[in-house]
Amino acid sequence: MAVVAAVLCGCVAPDYGEDSWRGGYQVVSLANGTEGQDTAGASSAMAVAPSRCMQKAPDDSSLLPPGCANDLNLARMVARPSDLIRGRTPGPARAAPVARAARAAIAQSQQRAKRRHKRLWRDSRTEILGYALPSSE
Repeated sequence: MAVVAAVLCGCVAPDYGEDSWRGGYQVVSLANGTEGQDTAGASSAMAVAPSRCMQKAPDDSSLLPPGCANDLNLARMVARPSDLIRGRTPGPARAAPVARAARAAIAQSQQRAKRRHKRLWRDSRTEILGYALPSSE
């Protein structure tokens, strides 16, 4: 009984809180000025920043918030950072070459099976009758 209870307790997922699986990215403005200066006239660039990194670290200010490092690494790996804000619609599937190759392999297999079937049928008739039949080919 204790073993069953231990197994069932292992199936319960711990509660990490509502925000533990939420990620997301947001567009932030990077002003070319220092803090405290008026940046109205300065040119600003836009960047994509993980939402998790905008939060305050829970315990120690020297640590990143949970999930921030993963989101930062993902942001550095993507080809187009704008895809993190809004993904692109996928293009057509590239299955046509694979489908053609599969059809060709199936057709070739069927042709080999037909030739084998004819050869086996001809050989079986020869063995049953004891003599060679004239070839119909």
